[in-house]
Amino acid sequence: MSPSLLQVSIIVDDPGAVVGFYCALFEAQEEHTVNPEGYRGVVLSGGIIGFNEPAARGKLGLSGSTHVAERSSHDQGYFTVKVDEDGEVDQLIKKAMNLGATLLKGPLTTPFNWYIAVLRDPHGIAFRLASTRGPIRPRRSVD
Repeated sequence: MSPSLLQVSIIVDDPGAVVGFYCALFEAQEEHTVNPEGYRGVVLSGGIIGFNEPAARGKLGLSGSTHVAERSSHDQGYFTVKVDEDGEVDQLIKKAMNLGATLLKGPLTTPFNWYIAVLRDPHGIAFRLASTRGPIRPRRSVD
């Protein structure tokens, strides 16, 4: 078996506005092949970032409020977009901020030698930009 990431989905109040931000930031295309009502997606190499309206919680059997504003925090998760070079992280930080994002942390080099920045998009969603400086290697489990 060789698992691969298909999609990360985030519940937001306005999927269309959120998709617009990420399509502009990454010069990406909107995902049109799977487009149920209340869903919008952005195609990136290696997968899709999907955004669902709050009503998706009930459709998926998830608990919690159906309104994003009633939840305690948007910081219930984040996603990371990988680029090839540190300079690309820096360029995307500037572009994201020009599009209304806020830089939360970084850019910095992590103990595992990734060059990252953490940002919050104009809709409150946290995301990371990362240059991994080589192939991503899975952690070894300790027996």
